[in-house]
Amino acid sequence: MDPVLFGHDIERTPETLRSLAAAVRESNPWAALLGGSASLFAGSRRLVLLGMGSSHFANSVLALRLQAAGVNAIAVLASADPLPQVDASDVVIAVSASGGSAETVDAIGTYSGRCSTIAVTNTPGSAIKVACDAHVSMLAEKEEGGVACRSFAHTLGLHLALLEFVVGGVDASSLISSSADAVEDLLARGDEWLTPMSDLLLRPDGTAIVAPA
Repeated sequence: MDPVLFGHDIERTPETLRSLAAAVRESNPWAALLGGSASLFAGSRRLVLLGMGSSHFANSVLALRLQAAGVNAIAVLASADPLPQVDASDVVIAVSASGGSAETVDAIGTYSGRCSTIAVTNTPGSAIKVACDAHVSMLAEKEEGGVACRSFAHTLGLHLALLEFVVGGVDASSLISSSADAVEDLLARGDEWLTPMSDLLLRPDGTAIVAPA
C-alpha cells in the first residue's frame, strides 16, 4: 500500500460516488441483466453472492437486506468448500474489484453453464469478467493506493441498485448521492477529528489490533 496515493484515492470518493449515482439514476444496470419485475425472485429462484474479503462483507449486507424482504439470497465466501448447489433458474453474482481473486475466479468456474453468472468488477477485461455470462462495472476508477476503498463503497452502491430493482422501495441513486455528501463532509472536517483519532490509535506502545500485546 502507498499511504499517500491511498489518501488521494479516498479524497476522490465523493467524485466517483456522484458519477455512480448519475449512472444508476440514468439506467439501473441490473434491470437490463435480470429483466422481469420486482417479483423476479418471489419463488424458489435464488441469488448466490460470491466474494472474498471486503467483497464478502458487502455481499453479506445485501444478502441480509434481501432475506428481510423475503428474497432467497445467500452470501458465500468464494473459498467455501463445498459451495452451494444451484438450479438453472438461480443467479450467481461474483464480486471482485480486481477481477482476479483466485478463489472467486475458481468458484465461478464451478457454476459456468449451470446457471446465470454475473461479475461485479472494477477491472475491464479481468478474469472474473471473462468467466461470467455478463458483468456490471463498479465505476470506481483505478485505485492507485493499492487498497479497495472506493470499490468497496461502489459495491455497496450497486448492491443498493440491485435491492431497488428486485425489492423496490429504495432510491439507490439518492442514497449513493447522500453517501458522497457525507464523505465530502467528513473529509472537509478532517482537522476536527483526524488528529484526535490518530492520537488514540497511534499510542506510544503501538496499536494492538486483536488483543493487548
